[in-house]
Amino acid sequence: MAEQSRTAIASDPNIGRVLELYEAFNARDFDRLVALYDQDVEILSFAAEVEGGRPYQGHAGVREWYENLVGTFDMVIEAGALLPYRRLLLSIPTVHVKVGADLGSSYEQGILYEIPRGLITRSLGYKDVSSALRAMALILEGGDPLSEA
Repeated sequence: MAEQSRTAIASDPNIGRVLELYEAFNARDFDRLVALYDQDVEILSFAAEVEGGRPYQGHAGVREWYENLVGTFDMVIEAGALLPYRRLLLSIPTVHVKVGADLGSSYEQGILYEIPRGLITRSLGYKDVSSALRAMALILEGGDPLSEA
């Protein structure tokens, strides 16, 4: 691990939490992944957001979300920029997707994590960074991006 990465993790443990999440996801280590989430977590995935679906709830929702992604796509998450602010962390990962024999594609996504006490209580995935930034601003103003949808 680069010295700069160790320094960033030491200065903000939420960065380390999200890096560990991506590592567990890419390793397909479900038990390690679910342990990073609060038992009452809400996950709004990009795919569900586009389709107007409901957020996934709790550890059972984490399992459903994970199985939908891993069962449908051969997906790998490359961390990219991680921008912490208070209890929130904006992640701008590059997601690499392969479907069957298709070469697949890569795209940048905006994911907003709420991590107030060491475990992820919310994960809000958006198709782009600007949508995630708007959600972050709304939360900081006392609003709820899930009720605004």
